[in-house]
Amino acid sequence: MSPRSLPARASLHQLRRQAKDLHHAAATGDPAALARFAAFAKAISLTSAHLVLAREYGYSSWARLKDEVEHRRRSDVRDGETAEPADRSWPTFGIDPPDDELGTVVAVETVAASSPRATIAITDITVHSTGCLINLEWVLHRTAESTTEWQGMFEEVLGHPFHDLRPVETRPPGNQLIFAAEFSDGRRATLMQEGTSDGHRPMILDRGGGVGNRVDDGDCRGRTTLYLWPVPPPGELRFVVEWPTFGVPRTTTLLDADEIHAAKARIRRH
Repeated sequence: MSPRSLPARASLHQLRRQAKDLHHAAATGDPAALARFAAFAKAISLTSAHLVLAREYGYSSWARLKDEVEHRRRSDVRDGETAEPADRSWPTFGIDPPDDELGTVVAVETVAASSPRATIAITDITVHSTGCLINLEWVLHRTAESTTEWQGMFEEVLGHPFHDLRPVETRPPGNQLIFAAEFSDGRRATLMQEGTSDGHRPMILDRGGGVGNRVDDGDCRGRTTLYLWPVPPPGELRFVVEWPTFGVPRTTTLLDADEIHAAKARIRRH
C-alpha cells in the first residue's frame, strides 16, 4: 500500500485528533480501523494509533512524523510566511512526553478505590520534565449480566472508561470513571479533551490502554495511562477516583509528591 500524502501545512493538533478517532473506532470494533491497526501494530492503544498514522504517512515512528511537521512549520517561517498562532489552550507537547527523554519511574502500587464490583489501582508514575504518566489497572467483576449485556458494557463503557461513546440522549448518568488530582498549592487537574485547557490550569489527558475478557464469565481486566500536566509540586498530592456504574464511591488517595518532584533530577536524555 502506497503511503498517504502528508499535507503541506500539516497540523499536529489534527494528526493527534486523527489518531484518537482511529483508536476509538478500533476499540469499538470498526473493521476498517482494525485492519489499519493489523497492518502496523500489535495492540490497540492510543500509542499504537499514533504509530499506525505515522506509518500510513510513510514515517517509521510518530516521533519522525512530528519532526517532519515541525520542520515544515519552521521552514514556512524562514521563507517569510506567517506561522500559525500558537494554541495557548494546549501545551505544545500534547499528550506525548518529550521524545528525547527517558522518564523516571516512581512505584506507587496502591489501590485508589474499590467496591464489591470493581478495584482501581495506581501501579506507578513515570516522571518527565513536562508532566507525569500515571498507569492505572482495574478489575471489574461480572455479576448478573447476561453475555449480551456484558459484551455491550465492554463496547460502550469498558473500552473507553473515561468517555461514554453513546449518544447523549441514550447515555445513562455516571458511566465514566472519574479521575482527578489536587496539588499541594491548591490547583486541581481533571480529565480534559484536547484543546479545552487554558494553558495554565493543570490537566489530565487519557492516552488510552487495553481491555481483556470481553465475554468471559469472570473478571474483566483493563489498564490505561493518563498524562498529568505539569509535574506536581512538592507536598501532598491527592488523587480522587469514582466510578458510579460499578458502585465505586468517591475515594481520595494521598501521595507524597516530594519523591515525584525529586524524580525530575533523574530523568535521562538521549
